[in-house]
Amino acid sequence: MLPEEWEREIRHLCAEGQCLRAAETARAARTAHPGDLRIAVLSALVTARTGGEEAALTELERLSPDVVPAPAAIEEIVDRFAGRTLPPLPAGEAPPSQQIGEHRRLAVDVLADAADIFLEGWERDADPRHLRRARDLWLVHWDRSGNGGSLSSAARLTWLLGDPTGSRRMAETAVTRLGDSSAAPTTFESLAARALAQMILGQPEEALETLARLAYLGDHNHLPKALARRALAELAAHGLPVPPEAFARLTPPGMVVFAAPPWPAGAVPMLPDDDVVRSALRPVMNEWRPDIAYTGAMPGPDLLFVEAMLEQGGEVNLVLPFAIDEFVAAHVAPAGQVWETRFRSALARAASVTVASPDPYNADGLLFHLAGLITRGIVCARAAKLGARPYLILAGPTTADLDLTLAADWGCKARLRVLDLTLHPPPRPAPKAPQRTIRAMLFADIAGYGQLGDDQLPLFWDRMSAVVQDICGERNCPVLAESWGDAIYLVMQSAAAAADAAFALADAVPVLADPALPEGLALRIGLHAGPVFSGIHPLTGRPMVSGSAVTRTARIEPVVEPGRIYASEQFAAILAWETASDSTPGPYYCEHLGPLPLAKGCCVQSVCHLRRRSVAPALHPVDGSPGVDQVPTVLRPTRPG
Repeated sequence: MLPEEWEREIRHLCAEGQCLRAAETARAARTAHPGDLRIAVLSALVTARTGGEEAALTELERLSPDVVPAPAAIEEIVDRFAGRTLPPLPAGEAPPSQQIGEHRRLAVDVLADAADIFLEGWERDADPRHLRRARDLWLVHWDRSGNGGSLSSAARLTWLLGDPTGSRRMAETAVTRLGDSSAAPTTFESLAARALAQMILGQPEEALETLARLAYLGDHNHLPKALARRALAELAAHGLPVPPEAFARLTPPGMVVFAAPPWPAGAVPMLPDDDVVRSALRPVMNEWRPDIAYTGAMPGPDLLFVEAMLEQGGEVNLVLPFAIDEFVAAHVAPAGQVWETRFRSALARAASVTVASPDPYNADGLLFHLAGLITRGIVCARAAKLGARPYLILAGPTTADLDLTLAADWGCKARLRVLDLTLHPPPRPAPKAPQRTIRAMLFADIAGYGQLGDDQLPLFWDRMSAVVQDICGERNCPVLAESWGDAIYLVMQSAAAAADAAFALADAVPVLADPALPEGLALRIGLHAGPVFSGIHPLTGRPMVSGSAVTRTARIEPVVEPGRIYASEQFAAILAWETASDSTPGPYYCEHLGPLPLAKGCCVQSVCHLRRRSVAPALHPVDGSPGVDQVPTVLRPTRPG
């Protein structure tokens, strides 16, 4: 394969969220083309995306003479905006470097990727050197491409570096290069970049006029709008006057969770009349005007809500408790062919379909509860990314059947509606024994444990005992704790408790740095949450927890990179819900890595890299701006071509 073919494949995998496959492909590409600069920088980007920021930064530092010009050349570009070398370029005129030759633009396509890596390094450790490197990369991108969005990003980071004069000079040229905001056609990103540059120049009226044009580009640019809002909040936090109207032009999307109780499996449901449900929904839909919805797909209120969302052009995301075919057989087909047709239509038009658990249904209803937890977690995570505050609609046959626990846990009652569709559902069948419960599970082992000799084992376990109190404290007392050899198996009541235990174990690694122990000891930790059976082991008489969810957790752990903590997407969603807050981000966050083949050919599982949130740079909202922890900080400019 040619380098550009490798590059397209790596970028495609990243765009699909398959970061682990992208990393594997990047390694193969570097082997095939060891001297290709684009492949090298893209490989560093993928390394950062899979949790190796330090390694990525180190690699970029090594490559930087090829990616970034020498400091004197950077200074020459900066000087240009002081008017000492060249005047600001008029729109349409290429920068001098474009007139020199192709070799000066070798790394243009990856400069933005490299800038992102350094910017993420700054977000993690607040090191201004990383911020300055990101700014320099945007400047070089501008110098080699003439892209006004790149220069707008450089102006923004220059302001954050405490140089308002230099920032304004860059912003002035960026506005010129980006052209007249009234001209069409244009893109959301170029308009947002122009508005940011105008705000830096102290032209709030012009910036507001540019932001007003964003409405003409449609209401579905949710993430670009959130990134622009975050960028404005950063600038405001660093002293730039930003009028509240600017944030009003970048309002987050309306998000809603719709929940209705399931009918018993196989029962012919007494469904409410369509018009009754539509009449109950109409006032809420008119008041909240949701853009994005997450819901189940049961016949009756669920599917009627889906249809109402689609009629008004909204985005619908379905979360099913178990496999689609089994769900249809148990809960859709008994309602009749008409409802099955409506279900298939909703499935085809949904923006996403998530299956909460691969486990069989067993008609005990627990998987519906799991689907509800996962739905709330997905919504919390996405709402944080988009700066949105989700709403909840509870609808059901009788008030007693509604998920009152969910209503009680919902953070803001002003964003909650209960629709009482007064009907009497058929009686529920008696539950089958034994009953399943939802638990979070942790499997861990120690890479390098096999190097330990018998004379070292007592010291090793003495060091490990230092974390027992943290793992088994009052908050985190395991439901079950087992260990054999270097393996550790914990079952916890909640995902948050399991995450606490995972990081307590991870924190023990420095304790193992003893001259009397082998070097390179590292933990691999896998986390999952799902339905399990609890009972007493017939041979040992001790408590046991069993089920396919336990097996899945055990199969995640062997494929974890040493020193990392991987979690299933189910665990990540439940953790997001348990730690959600309207005011502050939770202590943990998950980076999606994509599908990963598990050990022993178990299955392919979508996994995340679980990280502990560090203290972010001091970016505090002012003038009514949103909290900047609500959305990502990276604002990507319009790419050339």
